[in-house]
Amino acid sequence: MHTADAPSDANKSATDSPQAQENKSRHKPHWASWNERPVATLHEAVCLAHGINPPGYWKLDDDDSRLTRFRPHLKTLRQWVTYYKIRIAPAEDYDDVPDDDTRIVLRDFVDCVVSKELFQDLTVPDEFRGLKPPLPHEFQEEQKVSPPDDAQLQETKQPADENARQNKAWARLVILMAMKHYKFVPAWPPDELSQPKRVQGLYQPLADLSKEMGFALLGDRETVRVAVFRALKKMGKDEVERILSKLEERKKSAQGASEEET
Repeated sequence: MHTADAPSDANKSATDSPQAQENKSRHKPHWASWNERPVATLHEAVCLAHGINPPGYWKLDDDDSRLTRFRPHLKTLRQWVTYYKIRIAPAEDYDDVPDDDTRIVLRDFVDCVVSKELFQDLTVPDEFRGLKPPLPHEFQEEQKVSPPDDAQLQETKQPADENARQNKAWARLVILMAMKHYKFVPAWPPDELSQPKRVQGLYQPLADLSKEMGFALLGDRETVRVAVFRALKKMGKDEVERILSKLEERKKSAQGASEEET
């Protein structure tokens, strides 16, 4: 029987044994009922992605292949719910650090996993891919189809355009402040920032500052890293390269001034 005190995720074999195949047929989710539920806890959501019936998780044998990378995936999900991609369920406390019992919008989670934005190393059950759970009624207004009338369509489009402009403005401010106060140098594509030398003295100090100021959701180095990546992507290639060009011009100008002095 699987126990919380002695997880064996790290010792799982990639190839299912006959015993593991037999185990996988037990404690499967009741997919039809989950297809009708708008929310799930973080633990329940990861169980579904791994093909596990949440109440049966604690009854699984340690050699059940569905436990492979279960704990790392649960940790990753706790970090993801700090972003808009996976919304916290209505009535949840947004200021609390997410834990295994934090409830999220199940549709958001399914969409992110199926599109491989989350858990890229996981092969999910076909039944999970077919899930289309309803949204909580508080969010259903966001999914309504725009009215066919041109005037109404334009009226609904304007707030969306305004939000996009504001989001891009915030992204610019985040990057410029990081450059000003933390000597951050942006890059395109943002993946180049995975090199430690490019970002030393940025992620961890911002995470520590967030914790000191009481923003626990941002008090994690990985969370800050993802935030910076998203800000750069929101700005886009042209704007990032424009900044890099300006930095290069300043560098050459400073070098020229230094040579004249000597």
